[in-house]
Amino acid sequence: MLPAIANRTFPPGAALGVDLASVSSAAVVIHKGVVLLEFDSLQGGNHAFVDLIAELHSRGLNIAIEDVPPGVRFDLSTKDVCRIQGRIQQKIGISRRLEFVPPNRWMHDLGYKGKNKSGSTAAWAKEECTRREYTPPEHSRGSKLLQDYRSARLIAEHAEIVLFKVNLKEPEKPAKLSVPKG
Repeated sequence: MLPAIANRTFPPGAALGVDLASVSSAAVVIHKGVVLLEFDSLQGGNHAFVDLIAELHSRGLNIAIEDVPPGVRFDLSTKDVCRIQGRIQQKIGISRRLEFVPPNRWMHDLGYKGKNKSGSTAAWAKEECTRREYTPPEHSRGSKLLQDYRSARLIAEHAEIVLFKVNLKEPEKPAKLSVPKG
């Protein structure tokens, strides 16, 4: 069952990272690097998963969703992920607080250079999450969902510091608006 968030509040600048997949998807909310909420599609199905993402957006969260990488074979599982992306976009609409991020972009921005001890992105994500003292939920252990949670945690960090430029040290300053004269 997905977590109930009816009485939950989230600080301004909180970010939701989502790793979508055809079988299981994971999502992690962070603020200034601290995990506030984590959930997955196996807890309530894809429809409830999409509804919860839309609800979190309506509460002001910035959302980054891993995009289907270019060049991926467009097979049935890829179509399933694209359908989920479309349902999320339809529920939320056009928003500056929603980004679809290619995997190579968020990984590169967080330091992945294609080289680590084992050479795999999964091993890199595990190392990065360990370094950040992030442990995925117990129910994800021993499954692909474990990697989905690790990726979602890192995507949330990418959203927080790169996409939406949350200043982790000082309060945000309001942007100046310029209005054309005439």
